[in-house]
Amino acid sequence: LLRGPFGDLERAIDGLEDTIDGVRSPWLLAVVTDRLDELDERLVEYEPQLATAVDAVEVVPRLLGADEARRYLVAFTTPAETRGLGGFMGNWIEFTAIEGRVRVSDSGRTKALNDGGDGPRTVSGPQDWLDVWGVYGFDNGPGGTTGRVPWSNITVSPQFPSTGQVMAELYPQSGGEPVDGVFAVDPYVLQAFLGFTGPISVEGVELRLTAENVVDFLLVDQYRIDGPERLDLLEEVSRTAFAELLVAGLPGPTEVARVLGPLTDEGRLVGWAADEQEQAFFDSVGLSGALPPLEGGDGLAVVLNNAGANKLDVYLDRSVSYESVVDE
Repeated sequence: LLRGPFGDLERAIDGLEDTIDGVRSPWLLAVVTDRLDELDERLVEYEPQLATAVDAVEVVPRLLGADEARRYLVAFTTPAETRGLGGFMGNWIEFTAIEGRVRVSDSGRTKALNDGGDGPRTVSGPQDWLDVWGVYGFDNGPGGTTGRVPWSNITVSPQFPSTGQVMAELYPQSGGEPVDGVFAVDPYVLQAFLGFTGPISVEGVELRLTAENVVDFLLVDQYRIDGPERLDLLEEVSRTAFAELLVAGLPGPTEVARVLGPLTDEGRLVGWAADEQEQAFFDSVGLSGALPPLEGGDGLAVVLNNAGANKLDVYLDRSVSYESVVDE
C-alpha cells in the first residue's frame, strides 16, 4: 500500500535535485546560491533514510510472510560465558510468520540441538569462516563432520553474516526445520522487549521479571538456582518474553529505532537472511552484525572465547591498548 507513495516521493526528490542543478547560474545572487546549496545538502542528507524506508516497504512484508510462510531461528546468548559474538548460546526459539501473524513454533535448550538429528552433520561454508573457526568443532570430525556439541560454540565468531549461514545449515541437521533467517539476541535485548511489553511472570521464579531486573537475573541471580530447573527456566524466560512481545506488539518505528538502535550498534541484536535482498536490507539498517570493511585501512578486532565452560565473565574486567606505528 505504501510502495506507490514512497516511490512518488523518491522520484519527486530526484526531480527537485535536477531542478536545483538546472537553475544554477553565475548570475544568481549569492544569497540565492547559498539557499540552493543548503537545500541540496539537506536532500543529499535525507536520501539514504528515504532509500531505507523504500527498501523497508518492499522487504518487511516479505519477512513477515506476506508472500509465503517464513520460519526463523532466534539464538539467545549470554555474555556471562563469552564467545566471539558476545556470549554463549544457552537456548533458542523458532518462530513462524504467515501473512503478518507471528507465533513461536518451537523452542529448547542448546543441548537439544547438540543431541538432535539423525546422523553426522556437516558445514559446507563459508570457507573463510571454516578456515578460522572450523577447528572448534565444525569440520574436524571424521570425514569433515562436526563434533558432538557444535551448538555450544556456534557463536565463536564475531562475524554474524557467516555465523548465521552456518546456523541455518546446521539447524535442519539438528532436528529443526529449514529456516529463512537467523537472529541472535542477548539479555539486554530481552530487557528492551520487557520495556515494550511490561513485566512477565515465569513459573519457578518468585520475582516478576521487568526491564529493570531481567539483566541481573539472567547474568547473575539465575545461577543461584541449583538443578535442572534452572535450565528449563532459561528457556521459559526467553520463550515467554518473546511470546509477550508478539502479543503486545511493538511501539512506533521511531521508538523502536531509539531503543533497539544502540543494541544493534553494539552487536547485541543481529540478523541474517537467506534472501540476498533481505540480507542487504539488514546490512543497510545495521542489523547484519557484519564487521566493517577495512577498505585498505588498518583494523583491530578483539575476540574473546571462554573455553572453561563457566559463567565467570560477567565478573571480569578487560582492557585493551592499541599503539600504532606509522612507517613513512
